[in-house]
Amino acid sequence: MFNNQLFTWFICFNILYYESIKRILHIKKESKRAYILSVLNSFVLSIYGIVYNLAMYFDVLDNLYTDEIITFFQSYLLCDLIIGYSDYHHQILGIEGVCHHILYMFFNILAFYRPIDKTYYLLYTIEEIPTFIRGFGYINSNYRSNMLFGIKMILWRVLYHIYLLYTFASFETWVVTLLSALTLSVHLNWTYRWIIKYGLKLKSS
Repeated sequence: MFNNQLFTWFICFNILYYESIKRILHIKKESKRAYILSVLNSFVLSIYGIVYNLAMYFDVLDNLYTDEIITFFQSYLLCDLIIGYSDYHHQILGIEGVCHHILYMFFNILAFYRPIDKTYYLLYTIEEIPTFIRGFGYINSNYRSNMLFGIKMILWRVLYHIYLLYTFASFETWVVTLLSALTLSVHLNWTYRWIIKYGLKLKSS
């Protein structure tokens, strides 16, 4: 059952975190502010994804707070839409902002109430590792590495994603299968653009 109190607490936490980081680090650029919440969410989901994938591999999936992590993810999506509309309006628009968030909010709800989909849906949280690398690099340019981001993108969001889709796709898990197929097409497009931009530079150097 969905926990409204926990959802409200997560929303408050996201807002407090965003305002605190923005003021402490004096982040004024809209492009950097857009990654404040993303870094938190991707860090939490990446750590959870690593643990969850290992738990799946060793068949010890009991008590892994699956409802709580989906609730946290849902709170992030809502907060990013609301805060982004006023604080980084241009960054939240388009396929990686509004379209992405609304799509995932819908699939979060479906996965939350479909246990068979939830089990496999959460395997994909490990794919937030590239998002964390990119977001952290945008906020602090000293740690920005387009090469590292691209390699992690290919590793997790293409190769591992294909493995998960091939292994767990079925009619019974239609929610996660459909989402996986849709997102794979986006990831392949991102990877193609990254190879054209950075792969050719690496080859020429």
